[in-house]
Amino acid sequence: MNRRWVPYALTAPGLLFLLLAFALPLVLSVGTSLSGVEGGLFAYYRKVLSDPYYLAALGRTLRYSVAVTLLQEIQETAARWSDAPVNKLA
Repeated sequence: MNRRWVPYALTAPGLLFLLLAFALPLVLSVGTSLSGVEGGLFAYYRKVLSDPYYLAALGRTLRYSVAVTLLQEIQETAARWSDAPVNKLA
């Protein structure tokens, strides 16, 4: 008897759950963010990127992200030079 379909049948419920729980909300969120009621397709993005408050928050976020990334790279490089174990979460 040919049972090549069994792995697919066992995987299908989990895959369906992932699609409904993650992919569908992502697609709906992107669609909602791009549908500007007034002002065209990218109205919400233009509004956020022209507001000084949000630009300042975006600037701080980018600065912190770059700083943390650089510090992590420095720590890993120092650990490799000293043959010490790198502290990883995973």
